[in-house]
Amino acid sequence: MIGLSSGSWAQVIANHPQVEHLTIVEINLGYLRLIQRVPEVASLVQNPKVRIDIDEGRRWLMRNPGRKFDVIVMNTSYSWRSNMSDLLSLEFLQLIRRHLNPGGECIFTTPPTRKKPC
Repeated sequence: MIGLSSGSWAQVIANHPQVEHLTIVEINLGYLRLIQRVPEVASLVQNPKVRIDIDEGRRWLMRNPGRKFDVIVMNTSYSWRSNMSDLLSLEFLQLIRRHLNPGGECIFTTPPTRKKPC
């Protein structure tokens, strides 16, 4: 999983019975501190199936060329946020593909959009 955020998606995935291991790459150490304060996701940090690496997603993938996954979840932010083109670029998706096992999939989560009042 690239991007931990609130930990809600990671908690769902880590507790799925078919998931054997979940590696999470998060750039912001602050999310770990926040997650530990929220009962619904606090156990994620202690889950033996979960490994959390603090690093930038692209850099982590480049430093770990031999790591292969059945699924890579892109827990991304709003498309209009700064530097999002780094995660939504063709080059980054090609990098992701090199880390997928045969038949592997890349899944995007997207935040809900808010309707602005007229």
